[in-house]
Amino acid sequence: MAGPINPDQILFDAPNAFTDGSAIPANAIARYEYGFSQNAAGPFAQVVNDTIFTPNPQGRQTYDLDLSGFSFGQWYAAARAVTTPAQGSMTSAWSNIAPFEVRAKEPAPPSNFGFG
Repeated sequence: MAGPINPDQILFDAPNAFTDGSAIPANAIARYEYGFSQNAAGPFAQVVNDTIFTPNPQGRQTYDLDLSGFSFGQWYAAARAVTTPAQGSMTSAWSNIAPFEVRAKEPAPPSNFGFG
């Protein structure tokens, strides 16, 4: 269950309804939270807030992931939505958990090796 290696972007489908089935109004989501853990069962030791909603051309939400603070090894992540104060500042359940791996970057081998 390794998942992608050194991913640089999170992608997900934003919720369009509340759990009761009613539509989420425009601008009702205040932020998304991304949780990270090295244990598949959690808890999420690191949580990152995202208030810049950037859909890609296919309409999926994106977030540029910075792995500089992550130790090498297997990681697990999930997302949740938080509504604005006008909507009660409610926090959704966590999404499905997606695995990924952080590895040291290996340098390319030298080129044009030879003798003079």
